[in-house]
Amino acid sequence: MPLPRDDEEPLRAEVIRMASTYGRYGYRFIAGMMRNAGWGQALPSQRSHASGGKRV
Repeated sequence: MPLPRDDEEPLRAEVIRMASTYGRYGYRFIAGMMRNAGWGQALPSQRSHASGGKRV
């Protein structure tokens, strides 16, 4: 199992916050907003963070 990243908890909290606010727009919209907010390097695993660690 890979070691957690230093920014994993803040990333997870931000993804959950954005998904709660903009959930009906979908993950692509949220991914774009995350990139614009400076989370670009952390996004490949965004979908697993938003679903609580399960791949969707």
